[in-house]
Amino acid sequence: MHKPDRQRLEAESWLAVIQTYQTCTRRYTQMLEHFGLTIPQFDLLTAVWRLRDDATPKAIAGELLVTKGNVTGLVSRLETMGLLVRRPHRTDGRSFCCELTSDGRDLYQAARAAAARFVAAQLAPFEDHELESTRVQMRRMRAHLETLDPHRIAEPNKKQRKRHE
Repeated sequence: MHKPDRQRLEAESWLAVIQTYQTCTRRYTQMLEHFGLTIPQFDLLTAVWRLRDDATPKAIAGELLVTKGNVTGLVSRLETMGLLVRRPHRTDGRSFCCELTSDGRDLYQAARAAAARFVAAQLAPFEDHELESTRVQMRRMRAHLETLDPHRIAEPNKKQRKRHE
């Protein structure tokens, strides 16, 4: 393949991944709006559900790969909405755990069921082998992305630097 063809294919492939991600996120957001939730709020409810008695802000942040500061704001908002409560940690008096309220459990269960239906509907047109191939390719892409150094890539090489000086 000639270099211009490769560059075009790279650009089109990258754009297809980005556009698909953005469309998926927009449509998922619209589905969760039915429950009065944002994606981060739903993700936090999911983390609290999974962590159960260990749902401290630190554990939730670790589960969601965000900072404790992000968690604190979300916890406050969900508490105001009546979906979760803070209770003292059973062994660490300096910390607290989050727990879903009865309304929080009901809303989470309904939203979780809708999320599962959303994923099933989104992927319905694809055969099993296509889903497997997508899974493999996306994991491969993610693993490769983790090896890249964006700062190094952004720096012009020595030849380019000399031309700009």
